[in-house]
Amino acid sequence: MKHGIPCPACGSLVQHVVETRKQRGYIRRRRQCLECPMAFSTEERNLWHFQSNADETREQMHMLIKARVAKAAQELGRIRSMMADL
Repeated sequence: MKHGIPCPACGSLVQHVVETRKQRGYIRRRRQCLECPMAFSTEERNLWHFQSNADETREQMHMLIKARVAKAAQELGRIRSMMADL
């Protein structure tokens, strides 16, 4: 099963979803890498779930999505840094 989420230890895209839990506002999945012994969790949030008010503009939505993507990239960088330190 190939997913777009790389294993934090080896970078493999081949993994198995062991458990899925619906939390408030997101889905949490426990994944097992099939190429190394690493197990890790992911949180999936629906970026399109925002309620748009009449006064919200397309530009505001674009800025919000851009900020969320930037935050996700920072988290990925932090995880890679932690793994490099091991």
